[in-house]
Amino acid sequence: MIAQIASMGYIQARRNLPATNIQNKAKKVAKSSVPYFERNCFLDEEGTVQELSSIHDLGFVKMTMDDLIETKTALNVIGYNPAIKLTNLLIENDVLGISRPGVDNHPHLNFITSLLARFRREAGTTHLALSLPKSLQKLLDVFSATGEILPSLSPVNLADYGLKSECDYLALLKAARLAGYKLVAVEPDTPVTAFDPMRERLMAANIQMIFKNEVKAKVIFLAADKHLSYSSIGDWIPVAGILQKNGINICTVNQYWHNDFMPKVFACLLQGLTRPVALASKDVKMFSGFQSKSLQLEHVLPNNWDMTIIYPKTAGGTHRLIKQSLTEMSVVISQAFSFIRQKYGKSRRNQETTSEMGGQKELY
Repeated sequence: MIAQIASMGYIQARRNLPATNIQNKAKKVAKSSVPYFERNCFLDEEGTVQELSSIHDLGFVKMTMDDLIETKTALNVIGYNPAIKLTNLLIENDVLGISRPGVDNHPHLNFITSLLARFRREAGTTHLALSLPKSLQKLLDVFSATGEILPSLSPVNLADYGLKSECDYLALLKAARLAGYKLVAVEPDTPVTAFDPMRERLMAANIQMIFKNEVKAKVIFLAADKHLSYSSIGDWIPVAGILQKNGINICTVNQYWHNDFMPKVFACLLQGLTRPVALASKDVKMFSGFQSKSLQLEHVLPNNWDMTIIYPKTAGGTHRLIKQSLTEMSVVISQAFSFIRQKYGKSRRNQETTSEMGGQKELY
């Protein structure tokens, strides 16, 4: 069914033309059309035996080659250009929550960094709410004014928050500063404990304070994905759920990269992905009825977030992460070699001294 919808292509546009020069324009109007839906080509709508076999290995043994191609067609139909979609979501909402990866050098951060100026220009975004302790607000204020991170202003270890050395996270903050964003730390200065309901309420209150101080504010909330879910666990309600309950228009975006904890089925389906694709949970559910019953996307794509961006597997991103790991390893190794060199050098000098003293004894 989805393949039939995709083949519909375009519907004819109707225009009210002025009476003058109608004969000259008739031929041009006959050729014009507008798309019934945005048709993207994130994936080649074809399948390979290797792809099908890898999906069978995951347990989807009923999937046929036609099903595989149909699923890729569905992804092309419901997929959005992330840059355009995120800009529109910022226009439509008060808060756009975007998940931050657990490392400070990551392609996710680079992608968001590249869009900050556009968000500011086209959507009127004003604030960047950061999952940083409130005790760092003075440091952020000085950074906004001078562009420098001053460790003397921090009561915490800056390395724990990606603020000590050059990294993708710090590059994002620099881009936000140059674009004119106000940087706001929204985490409380209390020890982090798992599923702490008070912590979520305090973070939500700090974000709401932005709107009390500036009525026309638009906020990007950059935080771990657990804060961006709407699902509660007992009395623990994530920040996004609290803001939504309090009348704040919020949209949340999770992100997957092939090198992260992405569902394996996506790694199989999206091997040919060459550019990021954004998928909305509501669209996945809407199109599930047209899609092959052998693999329903709504049972695979996480629906705790409004939107999920999936990035292609690129050598650049992989090399960047590998480079970071190798750099950290090289520091440890160099320290170990330094210790060995000092110890060996000291031992050798002692041996030489003993040898010299032995030679002197023989001379006497």
